[in-house]
Formats: sequence, C-alpha cells, structure tokens
Amino acid sequence: MNVPLSKPKYYSEEVDAVREVLESGWLTQGVKTIELEEKFARYCNAKYALAVNSGTAALHLALMAHGIGNGDEVIVPTITFVATANVVVMQNAIPVFAEVEPPTCNIDVNDIRKRITKRTKAVILVHLHGHPANIGELMEIAKEKNLAIIEDAAQANGAEYHGKKIGSFGNTTCFSFHPLKNMTTGEGGMVVSNDKEIIEKASILRSHGEVKSAWQRFKNKTIAKRSFAEIGYNYRMPDILAAIGLVQLKHLDENNERRIEIAKIYSDKLSGVKNIQLPCTKKGSKHVFNFYAIKAENRDKLAAHLFKNGISTSVHHYPCHLEEVYAKRFNYKKGDLPISENVSSKLLSLPMYPDLKEGEIEFVVEGIRKFRF
Repeated sequence: MNVPLSKPKYYSEEVDAVREVLESGWLTQGVKTIELEEKFARYCNAKYALAVNSGTAALHLALMAHGIGNGDEVIVPTITFVATANVVVMQNAIPVFAEVEPPTCNIDVNDIRKRITKRTKAVILVHLHGHPANIGELMEIAKEKNLAIIEDAAQANGAEYHGKKIGSFGNTTCFSFHPLKNMTTGEGGMVVSNDKEIIEKASILRSHGEVKSAWQRFKNKTIAKRSFAEIGYNYRMPDILAAIGLVQLKHLDENNERRIEIAKIYSDKLSGVKNIQLPCTKKGSKHVFNFYAIKAENRDKLAAHLFKNGISTSVHHYPCHLEEVYAKRFNYKKGDLPISENVSSKLLSLPMYPDLKEGEIEFVVEGIRKFRF
C-alpha cells in the first residue's frame, strides 16, 4: 500500500464550471472572480473579499495596504512557511521572529509583548495547521500598542475561534487556495477585510495600479483612458480559477468535517504510542486540520522508516530565523528562539486529506507503531 501525504479533492462540477468560462471568452479576472469574492466574504462573515493569484500575493497586498514599508518592524512567528516573512522583506520592512507556544505551534502572545518596539507597526498572526491562534488576546495588545494585525489564514479556511469564522474579526485576513489547502483553485488566494479603504487600496495594487479593471471597463462599455494611480503588481485571479473556487467553497465545510473526523481516528489510534505528542485543539477553537502534525522523537528516522514502507510524510515548517537568508541578513543564530527550535525539530505531518480511508489511516498508524524510537 502507498499512502500519499495529500490529495486534492475535485468534483465533476468543476469541469463544467471551467468549460463555461472557456466558452465565455473571458478568462482573466471577471464575473466569476467577483462572484467568488462575494460568496467568500459571506462565508467568512466579513464585508469585503479580494481574490488574488496566491496566498503570498494576499499577504503582500495586505502589508502594502496597511502602509508597511521601509524600516518598519513586523512581528512574525518563526514557525511558519517562509512566505510569511518574505513579504515583509519585499516591503523593505524588518521581520522580527517570535516564539511559538508548543501545544499548537501558534505564536506565543506573551513573547510578542517582549518584541514590540517603537518601530513595530504590525503583527502577522499565523493560524498554523488549521488551528486558530489567540486572536482575542492579540487584538487587545494591538489596540493598546496601535498595531495592525494581519492574519495569515493560509491553512485555516473554515476554522473558527470561539464560534466565529476566521476572517470575521475585523482584521485583514489572508487565505491561500494552493493544492495543499482545505479548498483549492490550483493556485490562488484571498484578502478579507471589513475595511473598505484597505480593500480598495489592495484592489488597485492587485492589477498594476490600475484604477478601473478591464472587466469594469468592458461591463460599462467604456473606452475611457486607462488610469494608473500606483506602482502595482500582476496579482489577479483568473476566472478559470475562480470558477473552480466557487465549487470548492460549496464543499469546504463537509471536507473540513471529514478532516476533523480523520484527526480523531488518528488521535484515538495513536494515543498509546510513546515518544510522540499528538496535536491538540484548544477549548473554543475549531481546528480544521490542514495538516495533522505530530511531534516525534527521532523525527527524521521515523520519516525515513515510513517512507520506506510506502507512507509519505513531510516537515512543513522549519524555523524561519535559521534559514540562511534570514540568519545572514538579520544576524539570527541557533539558540535565539530555543522553544521554537525544539518544537520544530520534532514536527512531522502525516497523510491528511478528505478521501483518506480508515484502512489507510490504520496502515499509517501501524507503520508508526513498528518504529523503534
């Protein structure tokens, strides 16, 4: 038996949806993109959503829209995908890496307080693995210190914090629709906000700084001169991807419930295994298990053992501050964030996707049980 790490779930509806776009002759950002934005905003209980071509683009636009720039400091958890920090540097700002709390691997709010300076302008809050971070306490700190909060919800489509959807808290929230995420458009992302000015600014920057999009000009049947107000980017989402996203969004909740069910099966079957720690779900949080990440002693040897036996795993997150580019540029070294470094040395993502069968889960569990820690 071979069990892959992940497998995107697609539907026959998507074939028809893409065909409809192809036959329309309008393939780039257009009516389907607008429809996805409206429906995704409603799903998140937010006022506005802006579709883009990646989660990284969403984060970059969010920083620009909040005016983060040269010399500003942005606090970022060190355990995250490197794009979370990269977008800060893309703005000539300075990423200040913070520790994570071991149970969830989300940013440690108490550590944030220690790292705030006069130059701190924002905190990027990552909802790692699909488990919501401590939004409530961080929003209190942000209000006290006049900081912007940007939520990196790339792994948290559909997650909830105390009964409210991620994206509904009034912060600027960025989602990803990469194939590894809980819903996918192949590539793609979304900026969600209740702030009209943030969305309008991000909208202009999304398409080369142009004030009116091609679809808006076409819809209004105008040949007015094109106007560019900013130096922008090509971060548009094509309508082909938006059409896929509309189908994926319809099935997001059911697929998340299946992920939660799979996580429970894993946890029940692995509960007696020594030398591993299972992922937790804090009270008041809905964890949607983009990844099911255990903490294991002899992690690398366990991963090699599982791979040899047909089970794919991955180490998705290494400490960003120890990556060569950040260690050299900002003078980080091993030992600077010891809690996160210790946690990351043990993290291992097991196979997780909605179509994962119980027999496959049992096969993974048996593979772990047979390993000599």
